[in-house]
Order: sequence, then C-alpha cells, then structure tokens
Amino acid sequence: MWQHYEKQQKRHQTPTQKRLSLSDIKLRPETFQFREFQTIESHVFELGQTLKSGRELDPMLVWDRGKDGYIIIDGHHRYETYRICKLSAKISVRVFSGTEEEAVLLALEDNAKVRLPMTAQEKSNAAWRLVCSDYDFSKADICIATGISGPVPLWCRSGCSFKRPFVQKPMGFSSPVPSVCGAGYRSH
Repeated sequence: MWQHYEKQQKRHQTPTQKRLSLSDIKLRPETFQFREFQTIESHVFELGQTLKSGRELDPMLVWDRGKDGYIIIDGHHRYETYRICKLSAKISVRVFSGTEEEAVLLALEDNAKVRLPMTAQEKSNAAWRLVCSDYDFSKADICIATGISGPVPLWCRSGCSFKRPFVQKPMGFSSPVPSVCGAGYRSH
C-alpha cells in the first residue's frame, strides 16, 4: 500500500516549467494517447482560434528522456495546432522526469479528468457581458479573456442600440444579460 502511495506522490510532483522548440518534442501516441482518435480536427481548429486571438495555449506536459529528448505525455492536440500554424517560437511546457511507467499513468490521469469547457455560445455570451458591462475593457482584453477571435465581441464600438438577437439567462444570475449595449464600452 505504501509503495502505491509513494508512486502516486512522485507522479504528482510539480513538473518544472521550460520553453522548447516544437522540433525538440517527439510524439509516441501509441504509448501516451489514450483517446479513441489521436486528434480531433474541430478541437485543433478551436485551439488555432485561441492562438489567433493572441492567447497562449496551456503548457503541454512532456517527459524528459535525457539524451533521447522530450516526449508528449499530454498535449497532442496543442502539438498538432502548433505544427499546423507553423509556430517557430519556443512554447511553454511542463517537464516530468519520472519513469516511463509513471509517465504513462500521468498521461491517463491528465486526460481522464472531468472538465466542462465553455461552449461557443457561452463564450459569446461572456463577451457580450463584458462589452455591455461598466468595466473599461478593450476589444483585445475581451478577445483574449473569452478566446473569441475576430469581430464577435466588437459589435458595439462606441455606445450603440444594436439589439442582440438572442439573450440567454445565465445560471447563477438573477437577471438576463443586457440586450442593449451601454455607452460604457470603449474601443481601444
């Protein structure tokens, strides 16, 4: 029992942060990718939109094999996005230095976590809430915070009466999102 606990603690040690070139990172999906499909195009597209909006993707988790280089434990979709976008800059990674057995379990643990990502509609609603708020957010701030690129949160440029076609009452709020943009939004 104690050996299992020690192994689990080692897997949960904080990986070190580092920046690597994409060419320094290798793939071994047959060992570390537990999803049914190696990559899902729509997810790669969404990640590309995130990059396009000026946001950096979460760091990939890589396994340091010493002289054999780095192998992706978690981040296959991010890797594919960077590859398609022909990113030449170094990217942020978290480096794990344990055994291959520990790295395999870590890959599965990271991918088996229950997560609830925001839908495109929720991101759009969030952008609208920021646009129509009394805060002084720039267009860039809204694009980066919501992960929306392009003109979506830029409907109101300097106080307008554009009515949004659909207003959904978000959970946890007592009133719906305003359907008319207030004059408090500033274009930066």
